[in-house]
Amino acid sequence: LLAWRRAARAPLKLLYVTYPLFFAVGIFADIFQTGRIPAYLPYGAVLFVAWAAGVVFTLNPLGDQGAGLPTTLLSRVEGQQFVRAHVVASLVVAVPVGTVLTAAVALLSPLPATRALLLVATTPVLVAVATVLSVGIGTAFPRFRAVNITRSMKTVVPSTLAFALFSLHLVLTVGSAAVVSDEGVRALGATLLTLVLPFDLGVDAETLFTVAAALLVVLVATPAFSYRYAVRRFDRYTLD
Repeated sequence: LLAWRRAARAPLKLLYVTYPLFFAVGIFADIFQTGRIPAYLPYGAVLFVAWAAGVVFTLNPLGDQGAGLPTTLLSRVEGQQFVRAHVVASLVVAVPVGTVLTAAVALLSPLPATRALLLVATTPVLVAVATVLSVGIGTAFPRFRAVNITRSMKTVVPSTLAFALFSLHLVLTVGSAAVVSDEGVRALGATLLTLVLPFDLGVDAETLFTVAAALLVVLVATPAFSYRYAVRRFDRYTLD
């Protein structure tokens, strides 16, 4: 509840959630002109939903406390309670909203029905993975100082390093999942890698599938360690 209240009192901090949409202006214009949603857009929708879920409440849990951080640290709140509260606050909002958004894009796209349903079904899982991952990254690299959101307005947002690490992990996770689940993506990925790899090295679709599957296992397991780190970090955190 406190995380929701802080977001409601400082809505400007939520503006950075919309930043990725500026990179999709060309896609939206193309959809408006053709009246068709490209087959890759559902994957982009899942990526955006998971990214937004991770950055709203959990990518800067310590910095979001503001002047109330000393009180929080000196209270009887334990690390597990603190971290779990932020994760739940994110999931309660992100899972239903994100699943509906992904379902709408997937069902309107040319994806086969079975693949669209699979993508929708995995959305809550990816949202949960992203949220739990981000709480550890945000706890490791907090930001306490306000930065400019507009020329005249400042607010506290997650650190650049936290943004970068979280976004990289999420992109790799979605990319690996797409390679594992979609033959077309697998073939395209193998072709692109063969073109860019040096020394005339080549990658076939089967090899790419194996590498992506192994990487996906590691990426999906990482949030569990991230969660434990966040709990320990809070319990041991001291103010200078």
